[in-house]
Amino acid sequence: MNAELKYQCIVNKEEGIALSLKKLGSDALEDKIEAVDALGIIKDDRRVYPILANLLLDNDLAEYAVCSLAMIQDSRALFPLVNLFYQTPQPGLKQRILQYIRFTKDPRAEDFLVEYLLDMNSLHREIANDALNECKENYKFKYRYSGNEELYEKAKS
Repeated sequence: MNAELKYQCIVNKEEGIALSLKKLGSDALEDKIEAVDALGIIKDDRRVYPILANLLLDNDLAEYAVCSLAMIQDSRALFPLVNLFYQTPQPGLKQRILQYIRFTKDPRAEDFLVEYLLDMNSLHREIANDALNECKENYKFKYRYSGNEELYEKAKS
C-alpha cells in the first residue's frame, strides 16, 4: 500500500478519504484496490461506509470492500452483505462475507449462520461455524446508527 495514502488515512481522515476517492477514479485496478484497503484504516468515520458499500457492486473490488468493511466494523454492513451472500455465485465473495461476520461478531448474524450450516453442502463450513461461535451471546457489540446524518447529529445532542 502506498505509504502516503496509508499515513493520511491514519493522521488526517479528510485527506485520506479524498486521496482514496481520487484513486478509486483511476483506470488502474491496483490503484483502486489500494484505495479500498486504505479506507479500511479509517475507523469511526461514518462517511467511509457508503463508499465501501457502493463498491460491493463492482466484481473486481467487492471482496476487497468486504474486507475493509470488516476492518471499520460498521454494523450497517451486515444485512446488505447477507443479501449479497444470497445473490452472488462467487464462492470467494461468500467466503469474505463469512469472514466479515466472524471478524465483527455481530450477534444479529446468528440466525443466518445457523440456517447456512444446516445445509450440509455449504462451502466454508469451518469459517461459518467459527463465526457462529463468535456471534453467539455477544452482548458487547457496538451498533451504528443507520438513519440520515441530520437525525444522527440531533440524537447525539
